[in-house]
Amino acid sequence: MNRIEEMKERAEKLNKLLIGKPYSIKVHECFKNNIMKVGYSLYDRQNHAAPTLYFENLKDYWNSDEDIISYLDSVYEANANVKINPSEILTHDNILSRVKPKLVADSNIGYVEKSKIVHKRFLDMLVLFYIDIPEFDECATVTLKEENIMQAGISVEELYDNAVAHIDDDYSINDIRRIICQMLEPELQCDALLDDSDNPYMLVASNTEKLHGASVMLSKRVLNELSICLKGDVIIIPSSVHECIAIPATGESPDDIREIVREVNDTEVALEDRLTYSIYLYSNGSLNIY
Repeated sequence: MNRIEEMKERAEKLNKLLIGKPYSIKVHECFKNNIMKVGYSLYDRQNHAAPTLYFENLKDYWNSDEDIISYLDSVYEANANVKINPSEILTHDNILSRVKPKLVADSNIGYVEKSKIVHKRFLDMLVLFYIDIPEFDECATVTLKEENIMQAGISVEELYDNAVAHIDDDYSINDIRRIICQMLEPELQCDALLDDSDNPYMLVASNTEKLHGASVMLSKRVLNELSICLKGDVIIIPSSVHECIAIPATGESPDDIREIVREVNDTEVALEDRLTYSIYLYSNGSLNIY
């Protein structure tokens, strides 16, 4: 029995044990970068939703029905005062004011089309769109599907333009030396250790949440700022779906950089956080595969 079948069978058993409680669970299959995941969504009797809990959330309780239900109870209680009907948050104005982009490799096109997820091609990647649901106690998002924007009367281009505009208002660029310094010695004033006369060699770009931050590659404002900081053409290296690295397009062999990207992806980056094995060149105002 595979994981999906196991979780579906377990859900039937758990729902019988949940009779009398104010909620039940529904099996929810969801595309996550490079993989399909299955989880349990909690719904109260008025069909208001709570965050979806994937197997990774449940594995510590999996061997005991009592432990799983206790954990489900805690999640439900933490969100009991949040009454969200998905159809109420997927309105025209709400989508356009909250929408953010995320990048996945175009090898995911089968999953994306099967799930009818809204997407736009970008180089050897796909741009997907999501909105945060900050009302929940836990981090929760909704990846937009074709039916969502059709019902809201929004075109893919309008969605894309608003999502990229939100990047321009929410990005961060940091010298990797400062990041390393803050990781190793968080109490130190790292700026004092960096000679401002030194030219930065490696910059890390993301959004302020560090969630799906590689999407900053879609922003001309971000790319131009990287080019100004690095004083010329820039090589963009997607270290994960959550951030990218920028270095000057001088001195390093593209083949050597690609080999490093491949090795790091295969040994250090979790499958669902992996973006592509490509590197990209930003030159003369245009980003292309290098």
